[in-house]
Amino acid sequence: MLHLSDQISILPATPAQSDQPPRCELRIDGRATGLCLSGVVLEAALRCDAGWLLFLTDDVPFEDMLSIHLLNPAGTLRLDSARIGSAYATGNFRALRIQPPDTLAFHFMGGTPWSVQLLAVPAWRLPFVGEPAGVHRPFGFRGRFVVRGAPRPAPR
Repeated sequence: MLHLSDQISILPATPAQSDQPPRCELRIDGRATGLCLSGVVLEAALRCDAGWLLFLTDDVPFEDMLSIHLLNPAGTLRLDSARIGSAYATGNFRALRIQPPDTLAFHFMGGTPWSVQLLAVPAWRLPFVGEPAGVHRPFGFRGRFVVRGAPRPAPR
């Protein structure tokens, strides 16, 4: 079950650096969790069976990235993460729609709809292969959600 929540807030923790995205500290019901995440603009927070699904952007003009984080119910452990974006490509997070029982659809970059499907159990994934263009994930062999999209290249 997915539903939007207003229990989540963030506080900026570190600004963007040349090799690192800006980071924020997560708060649940106004209480600090001690967890720092990439992103500084909270676009959406959803409660789900696994815990929390968060969408955050970097607030960097002309190179905005979208971070997607799945957290445990206490908000202290990241279960899965992905980032959507690329150099010199900007995005605008909009049109979030919940598609029951386990999928979220939205627009961000590349002139295409994107979706995130939550998985009931971690699934096998091959690092660096099989992700849509512009999707970046930390190294790992298991994932708790699937990102789908087919961004069009920018016109030249």
